[in-house]
Parts: sequence; structure tokens; C-alpha cells
Amino acid sequence: MLRAQVITFWVDDSGSLSVDLERFLKEKESCMDAVGQPAQNLIPDPNVVVWEVWCSQETLDLIAADPEYGEGAILFSEPMEDVDVVPPSEEILEG
Repeated sequence: MLRAQVITFWVDDSGSLSVDLERFLKEKESCMDAVGQPAQNLIPDPNVVVWEVWCSQETLDLIAADPEYGEGAILFSEPMEDVDVVPPSEEILEG
């Protein structure tokens, strides 16, 4: 299991949320906004956001190979030893 940060556009040209990292994620993999700022507080320029991602090397390779992201979108990755269930937990985020 890896912990990585991925940078991407926050909204697309129509103003809709453009982040779709979840389409890459498998069971027990997750992602969340790395800065934890409410969407209404994010400035539109620069139109970027950093996502914290917990995933396998295979999933990270798929993100890097996708033309919407690419290798440059992955800021860093590091192995996480002995991780079975990855954050974020809905109970933690809501509690």
C-alpha cells in the first residue's frame, strides 16, 4: 500500500468538480482533499487542489498513465507498511 499526493484541477471549464480519482480506486483504497479546506474557500486561480491517496502501485500507475493526470500530477508516493484498511473513515470525518 502506498500513500501519495496527486495534484489536479479543482473544477473544469463549466465550473463542475473535475476530480474523479475515485474511478481508479479499488476496495480498501481511498482519497481525500489534502488541505481540508471547504470548497467555497478555494480560490479559482490557481485552479488546483492536492489529494491524499492511499492505493496500490498498480492504481498509482493507472493515474500516471491517464492523460488527464500524467506522471507530473503525482507529487510523491511512499510505502506504508502493514496497512490493511486505509483512511479516511467516514466516522472520523463526520465525528
